[in-house]
Amino acid sequence: MKKIKLPLIVFAVGIICLAGSTVGATRAVFQDYSNQQFLQFNTSALRVDLQEEQNGEFVSIEGEDTLKFTGIDPKNVHGGQTYPEKVRVVNKSYNNRTGEQHEEYVRVTVKKSWTNPDKTKNTLLDPDLIELGVEDGWVECEDQRTREQKVYYLTSPLAGEGTKDFLKSITINDKVFKKVATKDYVENGTKIDGTIINEYEYNGKAFYIEVKVDAIQTHHPEDAMGESWGVHVKVDDNGNITKIWK
Repeated sequence: MKKIKLPLIVFAVGIICLAGSTVGATRAVFQDYSNQQFLQFNTSALRVDLQEEQNGEFVSIEGEDTLKFTGIDPKNVHGGQTYPEKVRVVNKSYNNRTGEQHEEYVRVTVKKSWTNPDKTKNTLLDPDLIELGVEDGWVECEDQRTREQKVYYLTSPLAGEGTKDFLKSITINDKVFKKVATKDYVENGTKIDGTIINEYEYNGKAFYIEVKVDAIQTHHPEDAMGESWGVHVKVDDNGNITKIWK
């Protein structure tokens, strides 16, 4: 963990992990789990609550709770179809002594990858085929982008008890269901001449998504974001981020 030099910088971290697996070429089965950790200080604590809409109502995701994907029928998932998946962040920061709520800047780091049936990572498959719809109001720092990672910043401070939608949908690109490799047919260890089979490259693979959420104070945002998040920002008179780079 990076050492914090500015004494007023406090933050919290929450992680949601989702996993799913494609079966054959026509459907997907989802499994998911979540875990959150919070860092608290004597002066104040910044906490970002993660909530998912389940059957029309937002539910806090923490501890042993899991995302439910109520908008998806796991037995009938189609490539290229967009499914609603609403996840939002809620500012739960407060002062330990006074109970006063604080504004905070929020960052969300998304990592996507594919895994093999034995749960080892498959780096040959394309993470971009796991598509997440992100709501307006977030800006990506492209300097922090990698093949598997994207980092988003809420452009304006989030008020105490304020909410901001982050995810709005999930889509498995239909290329997943079209990537086919032609191979020789082998039976009992013996190649059968003149016989070939088509194998879906993503068949039996699982997709893995990690969403990491953290927050910092709004005091001296340029210094705070540089020290805690390692990015440079320009902030206007209203506290809105107008430019961000590494």
